[in-house]
Amino acid sequence: MQRKIICSCQQEKSFMKQIIVLFLLSLFFFSGCNKNTRENGKVNIRIRNATSSFLEDVKVGTTGYGNVTTGMTTSFVVAAAPVYAGYCNFRINNLESGAGYGVCGTPPPPEFAPGFYTFKVEPTTQGYFTVFVTKD
Repeated sequence: MQRKIICSCQQEKSFMKQIIVLFLLSLFFFSGCNKNTRENGKVNIRIRNATSSFLEDVKVGTTGYGNVTTGMTTSFVVAAAPVYAGYCNFRINNLESGAGYGVCGTPPPPEFAPGFYTFKVEPTTQGYFTVFVTKD
């Protein structure tokens, strides 16, 4: 009778060691999974379409995002040129349009710092579009 108990205790200790090792390995692997691991020293932008319109050929500066359907959020794309303002160009039903705040006729503000940004395109009550920029 005692042998079975001793054997059972040894198996239980071995199982607990395996659990502890798996737990520590999990902590090690998942400790690196945070926003800082994706930093690449560049400006990365994605587009979120919060309008009821299909946005065709979306661009921020010279960086293209293709077509962005209603409710869609694109993947992050590295900006090909410096970005100075939250502004993007697109077409709706083949008509050129844009959204955001430009810097036309004034000296440009400082360019965006490296990081990850979401440009959320939303309609305004006046029938235009605006862009809300958030740093992710």
